[in-house]
Amino acid sequence: MKNSNTEMGDIYEDVGRHIRARRLHQDLTLEELGELSGLHASYIGQIERGVKKSSLKTVSVIASALGVPPGRLFSDDKETSGTPGLDDAARINTPSERAVLLEMVKRLAKGLRGLRS
Repeated sequence: MKNSNTEMGDIYEDVGRHIRARRLHQDLTLEELGELSGLHASYIGQIERGVKKSSLKTVSVIASALGVPPGRLFSDDKETSGTPGLDDAARINTPSERAVLLEMVKRLAKGLRGLRS
């Protein structure tokens, strides 16, 4: 029987690998994912490497920034871990398209923060 600490460590490492795979599939840098998620790039990198254990809330924030349901970051199943998401919907193929989308997201986030005030 596996030690529960080992199992939990595996879960965190798996989630980190899924985050990295999706980020790279979408040609996002850690800095760009940081901008989209509001998290620091080095923190995301630590999550991807399994150095930091992320909360469910953090996983949810990252999933949202990647344009996928949070559950997709926990599964290796092809049906649930496929790559549909923001990149497929918008067909983001060039750095200039990503820059335009990133700017739009920044403005939207700023507007949403203004609504909370």
